[in-house]
Amino acid sequence: MHHSGHNFAVDLNAHSCSCHAWDLNGILCLHACASISWFHGNPEDFCDAVYKKEAYLKAYEPMIMLMTNQDQWTKINLPSLLPLKYHKQPGRPKKTRKQAFDDPKQPANPYKLPRYGIPLKCGNCDGEWHNQISCKEPRNPNIKPTRKRKVAKEKLPVSATV
Repeated sequence: MHHSGHNFAVDLNAHSCSCHAWDLNGILCLHACASISWFHGNPEDFCDAVYKKEAYLKAYEPMIMLMTNQDQWTKINLPSLLPLKYHKQPGRPKKTRKQAFDDPKQPANPYKLPRYGIPLKCGNCDGEWHNQISCKEPRNPNIKPTRKRKVAKEKLPVSATV
């Protein structure tokens, strides 16, 4: 059998393949299935006996009794099991836990609102979809600046007092 650039030898009489997948678990590999279909055979005839319906029915033929309540178990004189000792792992601990795939996404800063879905609003002309810096209207003198700009203080010359 030739597959993905490799040749595999399949022996249907010995129930083996050179990829060893059929030998390990008793379930047909794809090379064995291809060989069986080439000879118009039934793949179920070549599966291991433990995977057949008769083996399943034979394993569960005796009745499985239900377990009694934990209060009715026999008491033994052994010490109770203790939890494992805590071992601190080396390295810096992670800041946040690993989130599951279906957990809702948390914002990076929980105190800051997201900006998606909110259009930009100009502080100069109150128009949407642009801001005050990119506004094409002349600057409105009645609008106070939103933040104070720091003005660099002039360096005073150091006077020598004697």
